[in-house]
Amino acid sequence: MLLIILGLILLFLVQADFIVTTLSGGHHGPFTSRLSRGAWGLLQSLHTRFGGTFLHSYSGLIIMTVVTLTWLLLTALAWLMIFGGASASLVMRETGEPADWLETLSYAGSALSTMGAANASTASAWWGVWGTVAAASGFVLLTLSVTYILTVMQTVASGRSFALLVNSLDPADPRYTTTYAENFAQLVSQLSSVPMALNYSAVRPDLRLTFAISRFATRAAQSPDLWETFRPSFEALPGLNTSGETVTLKDVTDWAAGYSLTREKRAE
Repeated sequence: MLLIILGLILLFLVQADFIVTTLSGGHHGPFTSRLSRGAWGLLQSLHTRFGGTFLHSYSGLIIMTVVTLTWLLLTALAWLMIFGGASASLVMRETGEPADWLETLSYAGSALSTMGAANASTASAWWGVWGTVAAASGFVLLTLSVTYILTVMQTVASGRSFALLVNSLDPADPRYTTTYAENFAQLVSQLSSVPMALNYSAVRPDLRLTFAISRFATRAAQSPDLWETFRPSFEALPGLNTSGETVTLKDVTDWAAGYSLTREKRAE
């Protein structure tokens, strides 16, 4: 019974974490927040030590894969504990013998994937209900994960578009103020909804989103009026901390450096 209770607690925590992450519109669950920060710090350390372009190409992919696999594995572990906590929960289809731990894990994975191809089956109608709940939780997990990943990739594409805009048009030129105001506000809105997009780098420095935002801020800060125009958008950047009452150029460059794989370069 204790194992079942622990499994239910773990299931609730994991479900809450990915629902908050995928549906809250800007917040990460406790697991995802710590995991993504830890993974990003590890990638920074690896890049600082070994250099190269590999992590610039795959940093976002690595972190997204780690997060989604963690959701899946912890959910499977929770159901393994729930079904494995009772000796009469699952039986083998051919022999009617109680399922062992390996077969229980196979059933949990099969239920989560909604394939139903395991050699074990539920031993009673009551456990059949729990099998249906497991399948439903797997369906929700897979659906929300795919939706979230697509949203992140759309935001990454918008970030690359903004980086190209910064490379093409001078942000300090008054002729382009309206263009930048619309594009930057939309980008910040997307980033606020899916901060995970900030973990995606690029081989070309001029296509790295935080580098482009830092460069954009540097040019905008040359004019007090221009800075005031974009200040509300800068203040809305996810995870940005202000050193005073209003956001400053240093606040933005420090924020951008936190999402740079090369730690020693403040605005890569």
